[in-house]
Amino acid sequence: MVIHEFAHKLDMRSGDANGRPPLHSGMNPQDWAHDFQTAYDDLCLRVDRGEETAIDPYATESPAEFFAVLTEYFFEASDLLQQAYPAVYGSWCGSIGRNRWRACRAGSCGSPPGSRFGRGHSRQKGNLAAALSHTTVS
Repeated sequence: MVIHEFAHKLDMRSGDANGRPPLHSGMNPQDWAHDFQTAYDDLCLRVDRGEETAIDPYATESPAEFFAVLTEYFFEASDLLQQAYPAVYGSWCGSIGRNRWRACRAGSCGSPPGSRFGRGHSRQKGNLAAALSHTTVS
């Protein structure tokens, strides 16, 4: 829960929590936006079809929740994120440095967040690509 809420705080550094966090200089906002939008659209489609997903369906509630839930997976169950959405995983590794993250993990991997979040919210359709295309930080 702490990682999830922290992700929202990071996301809000660029304004409202909307799934478009500020990016470090040197990161390509278009690549980040494409990777996240593609994954978000895919997960929404799978959830709408009633498919079982490796990623908690709560992530489809809005782009902000998608970002927060995938942040959890990156830190708690990165192997699942890497399998489900390798481009998003790669974007995260590029963001914080793959070698630094692997050293921090030291082989320990937590269990996936599961479905501990309430459902019943209506999904907010969002376009992460458009939102992220202009957001960077140095």
